[in-house]
Amino acid sequence: MNNFSRDYGPSDYLVKDRFTATANYELPFGKNLKGAAGVVGKGWQFNGVYAFATGQPFTVLSGANTQGSFGVTSDRPSVQPGSGFRQSINEWIDVTQFVKQPFGTVGNEGHNDFTMPHNMRLDLSVFKDFRIRESMTLQFRAEGFNVANTPSFGMPNTTATFNSSGVGTQVGSTFGKITTTNAFYTPRDIQFALKLIF
Repeated sequence: MNNFSRDYGPSDYLVKDRFTATANYELPFGKNLKGAAGVVGKGWQFNGVYAFATGQPFTVLSGANTQGSFGVTSDRPSVQPGSGFRQSINEWIDVTQFVKQPFGTVGNEGHNDFTMPHNMRLDLSVFKDFRIRESMTLQFRAEGFNVANTPSFGMPNTTATFNSSGVGTQVGSTFGKITTTNAFYTPRDIQFALKLIF
């Protein structure tokens, strides 16, 4: 079928909204300390990076060439008003809104009409430089990545399964369920390091 308007829609790689904020702050305490107390207590730097991005779009596929087009292995089903549902990782999309179209016909689902979950993370770090001599500094670093341990979920199962009436169902399948995390997700990670600068 050469109706290119059916494939008009968001790009597979679209990230509609992205927000990133960074902060670097020298902690104010201990500036008047002298001697060993000053070496330990002053000059600490705090750094933070917060990132948020909306999820990428995806298309639900029927898992079969219902429209009967040459070279097509899995086409798009039709979409109807769903039965209503509460979105969760166990049912990210209302599976009952998808129906199997009659053989030889084209489903009415658009290209990339649905969106996977957003992702966000907060990274924090604390730095402190210890001057050993004029040309040599030892830097202590404590770094935490995804310190809130916020999960970033991946795409749900986008292959539709249908009941005997041709309506989408999760019975016997994971259709619409999210069972993976985002490819770039990492759980909370904390590390300490010493860096010699000379």
